[in-house]
Amino acid sequence: MQNSSKFLTATALCLLLFAPLATAQATTGFRSSCDTNQIQGFGAGLRRVACDAGLISSAEGGDSINEDTIIQIFGSVISLVFGFVGVVFAVLTIYGGYLWMTARGNEEQVQQSQNYIRNSVIGIIIVLAAFSITQFIIARLISAVSQTSVL
Repeated sequence: MQNSSKFLTATALCLLLFAPLATAQATTGFRSSCDTNQIQGFGAGLRRVACDAGLISSAEGGDSINEDTIIQIFGSVISLVFGFVGVVFAVLTIYGGYLWMTARGNEEQVQQSQNYIRNSVIGIIIVLAAFSITQFIIARLISAVSQTSVL
């Protein structure tokens, strides 16, 4: 009984974590308009990967990679990391709730599950605050770089 419970929990966690990755290809949108044969020059390999990932279109595949695109890519990576950490804390909250429901009056397990839930909620709050601060800074950097490059 204990092994089947662990197997079901592991399967549910894998589905929660990897389902967005499996559906990400269908939602990119730039995949059909990406002609990698037209992308040539310095950094062509990186632009092909970025085009395949949907970060740029084939029309943006010129030789100039400026500060705007680097900052946007950096912001996207940070957002992805914060999103993954947020999912981890959400899974910890669900796990704490599961422990609490299966405690059957065991005060030690109830206390442990409350600690899981408390710590994961604090972690989610910290991740949301860090994400908000990072988004604000990235937006200000992009606007600052855009203003200086126009002048």
